Amino acid sequence: MKPIISLYHQVFLFENRPVLSIKIPDVEITVKYRLVHKKLEISYDLIKIIITIIFLLISSTVLSQIEGNVVSKNKYNVSQKNISKLETSYGMDPYMKEYVDSLENILILCGLLAKDFEGNIYRTILLGDQIWMCENLKSTKYADGTQISGVFTYDDNEMNAKDYGRLYNWDAAMNSTGNYKSKYGHLQGVCPNGWHVPTNAEWTKLVNYMGAKEIAGGLLKEKGSKHWLTPNLCIAEENKFSALPAGSLGSDGYYTCILRVAYFWTSSSYSERSKCFRSLYYNSTEIHTSHINKSAAFSVRCVKD
Repeated sequence: MKPIISLYHQVFLFENRPVLSIKIPDVEITVKYRLVHKKLEISYDLIKIIITIIFLLISSTVLSQIEGNVVSKNKYNVSQKNISKLETSYGMDPYMKEYVDSLENILILCGLLAKDFEGNIYRTILLGDQIWMCENLKSTKYADGTQISGVFTYDDNEMNAKDYGRLYNWDAAMNSTGNYKSKYGHLQGVCPNGWHVPTNAEWTKLVNYMGAKEIAGGLLKEKGSKHWLTPNLCIAEENKFSALPAGSLGSDGYYTCILRVAYFWTSSSYSERSKCFRSLYYNSTEIHTSHINKSAAFSVRCVKD
């Protein structure tokens, strides 16, 4: 018989970090987490609301980065060093994996993680009243499983997709040949269910939340030179949005600007052939707005419906 997670739970602070303790039959799970994003300051009341949602929707899916210990009479020790892979010291039997999967599913349902059709997991971040993905989209399939035509990997090298995600021409990003509108009227396009390709106005809202276009790029870029060319001009000590310079594929068929420029499509049109995009440069703190022929291929960042 499938075990049921008991409704006993407790939220408390440990070393100034929120800790959620959930008790299930014969097992106690203590999960220490940074809710949704690294070093996101979040109120205790909001934590309680989120926990309430978890238990109201326990049959489905939920959070961002989990660092946890699962302790039972079988001595499981589970740590999630990265979001996409659970690494265990002793392995995980199907009984335990079912609980871990349920927690992941709750996190996804609440927008604290995102998951595409192929199973890629994406960190998310709350900025103002918008929830954004913290990673470039990697999927080669739409949410209904249909293969995407017009998706590329920089230099046709699959290794680049791991960190930088994939590049999509505008028609592919918008899923222009299919039913690509979400139930809220947004252009879902290539994004997972519950997410959509942001409009130019939604990008403007994000920029305004960051302060101004002159500094927004420096606040949104990933800090350091691991993925960006030096000098990577940043403002924040830790950039939660983590914009990455995946470069582009031009309409001339040439790849260019990896390490130098992050290009992101919007769902907005300048004309029938020309579409709006945002760009961030390694040597600037500004975020730029422009338009280009829709045959170019850029990165996609999804925003929650």
